[in-house]
Amino acid sequence: MFKEDSKSFKRGSVWLVNLGEVNTKSGSVQMGKRPVILAGNNVGNTYANILSVIPISSSSNKLRKSLPTHVQLTPENSGIKMNSVAMAEQTVVISKDQVIEKLFELDDELMTKVDIAIAIQFGLLNLARVM
Repeated sequence: MFKEDSKSFKRGSVWLVNLGEVNTKSGSVQMGKRPVILAGNNVGNTYANILSVIPISSSSNKLRKSLPTHVQLTPENSGIKMNSVAMAEQTVVISKDQVIEKLFELDDELMTKVDIAIAIQFGLLNLARVM
């Protein structure tokens, strides 16, 4: 587990985590060590033993498919090392024990895009009205 003060788990920060063993039969479910965006609120992030996260993938297949629940991350617009996509459709809850290290924080502009992707994923925003 990451040994930093739990108050450091800030919404919009990007962390390297272990999402579990890669299973070739898991289809498109994101597994293994990978970066994630903390999507939960800061109160929950501070006091709970769990975190709501959005997996990030650098897979070329994921980069080619642009879904309304995807947010493109690049070395130019974030601290990511290679072109990647945050996938709000794969939001998952993890234990803080799965956290490895903090990587960087997203700026307000990217977090607004993440917020919209989350709202679309959970039906809080009608995509037909947005387009």
